[in-house]
Amino acid sequence: MLYYDNLFREGRMHHTGRNAVTKSFPLWGALPPKTEPYQLIEQLRDGDEVFYAPDSHASGAGTWIFTRFSQIKELYSKTEQLSVQNQTGVGALLGEAMRMVPTEADPPHHSGYRGVLRPFFMNGPLDKLLPSIRLLSDELVQSLRPRGACEFMAEYARRFPVGVFLRLMGLPFEDIDMLNDLASTITYHPDPSEKGRALAGIKSYLEEQVRTAEAAPRDDIISHIATARIGERPINDEEKFALSFNVFVGGMDTVSASLGWHFRYLAMNPDVQTRLRADRSLIPGAIEELLRVYSVVSSARTAVEDFEIAGVNIRKGDMITLGTELANRDPQAFENPDDVNIDRSPNRHLSFGYGLHHCLGAPLARRELKVAMESWFDCVSTFRIVGDPNDGMPAWIGNILSVESLHLAW
Repeated sequence: MLYYDNLFREGRMHHTGRNAVTKSFPLWGALPPKTEPYQLIEQLRDGDEVFYAPDSHASGAGTWIFTRFSQIKELYSKTEQLSVQNQTGVGALLGEAMRMVPTEADPPHHSGYRGVLRPFFMNGPLDKLLPSIRLLSDELVQSLRPRGACEFMAEYARRFPVGVFLRLMGLPFEDIDMLNDLASTITYHPDPSEKGRALAGIKSYLEEQVRTAEAAPRDDIISHIATARIGERPINDEEKFALSFNVFVGGMDTVSASLGWHFRYLAMNPDVQTRLRADRSLIPGAIEELLRVYSVVSSARTAVEDFEIAGVNIRKGDMITLGTELANRDPQAFENPDDVNIDRSPNRHLSFGYGLHHCLGAPLARRELKVAMESWFDCVSTFRIVGDPNDGMPAWIGNILSVESLHLAW
């Protein structure tokens, strides 16, 4: 953090090749009350394709912000110049020198870690899992239906992905409430000490489950991780936890956040909801468009060598934020980018990243989002928002843009 602060304060940003544009990046940290984060995107450009935010990264450090689709896509591809190590901050929150693999693994090690998980995220295994995912969603919605109302985030959007994780990992479903509480703290709580406490709880739980799987392997992901090898070597205990945690949090925060934005939009646009209910073949395209308009992830990279992009000289050690929410609303890449057009085609958004670090769980996330929409359409009549749509806007955000609460009625 001191490196970036001192770099800015000493006026050493002259290496940009032009006058450095510096401003805050309001998609990190505190937001004004009842402010939808996506409303801030257009003002971020304000004529500047690239700017430097001196204290706007979640860590308090400075970061380069690129706003154009083409630039962000290119930066995703610079795996030799940009490192993903230490981008999540999980090791720091736990007080340990550890990496969350494969998320924080650079080439050539990344492919080995990714290879451990890949077999479970291919179409065949996911298709076999689909009936149990649908059953879980239907049961959750049916339990809410008689009440005529719910707080969607707490009662569905955060519980459903945790339930899917338990089925995927072969873990006891009765652990859903405990894991949901810990996951929500990790994702949404602004206090680092509380995040660290919840992370420690998840770590203890997953390590115990790995030991159980080592002693009596089953046909599920956690058993596969517990007994996995990369090349000729067995993976170590730290790697087993990191891989297990990646599956857990990767499927939890992004899916729950996407569910919140998607269902908020549908509740505010009953005409679109009616159209999708009548023609279910439109649902996959609608999901892609909602993923684009309500992209939820910003990821970080650190330069490991000097290079130039878009007229900016990036130096070794500089931090870069890859904001998919900026890329996906770039008017140079998408016509009327702020409008939801469920018929948009093609729709090559960056919501799941790009290239080597394209989200491994994207096929599962798309299935979950589709199942959720179908479940609600099957089980509940047209739903609407209760009260002010902006009452549930986040007061604090980090690298995940998520609705805090969403009160629905039907």
